[in-house]
Amino acid sequence: MQILAIFITIILIVVLAITLIMLIAVVISNFTSAPFLPSNKKALNKMIEMADLNSDDIVYDLGSGDGKVVIAAARHGIKKAVGFETNPILNLIAKLNARFFKVKNVEFVTTNLFNADLSKCNKVFVYLLPKAMAKLETKIMEEMPNGGLVISNTFRFKNLVPTQSSESPRILIYKISK
Repeated sequence: MQILAIFITIILIVVLAITLIMLIAVVISNFTSAPFLPSNKKALNKMIEMADLNSDDIVYDLGSGDGKVVIAAARHGIKKAVGFETNPILNLIAKLNARFFKVKNVEFVTTNLFNADLSKCNKVFVYLLPKAMAKLETKIMEEMPNGGLVISNTFRFKNLVPTQSSESPRILIYKISK
C-alpha cells in the first residue's frame, strides 16, 4: 500500500512539473512575436498531405513551437526538417519529442523565425498571426527558391495568391514564382 502511495505521488509530481513547464513556455511565448498555439491534428494532417512531401525536401517550420509539424514532416521521409522557435523551453520540448518519436533528420534552432535563411529550403510551414505574415511575405519572396511552397495554417499573405487551398481546416498553399 505504501509503495502505491509513493508511486502515485511521483506520478503527480511529474504531471505537475510538465504542466508547470508548459505554462512557463506559454507565458514566454506571449512575450514574443506570436503566442504558442499549435496546429490541431486535423490541420496538421491536411498540411502534411497538401505539402506533397518527398525525399528531396528540406522543410522549415517558422515558429515551430513543440515541434509537432517538424516531426510529422520528418516521419514522411524528407531529407531534413528544421524548426525555428524563439522560446527555448518549447525548443527543448520539441527536441525531447523528436527523441521520443525517434526521428533523426530534424533540427531545432532557438532563434527568431526572421533569422532563418529561406534560400536553403524548398517548403515552409507557417501558422502565424496576420502581422507576422505581412512581415514574412517580403522575406519569402526575396529568399525562397523559385517553385518553393509555403504551407499556411489559417492565415493569408496580403499580396500572394494561394495556388491551392482547403476550407476545413483552412490550409493555404503558396507556390513561389519569380
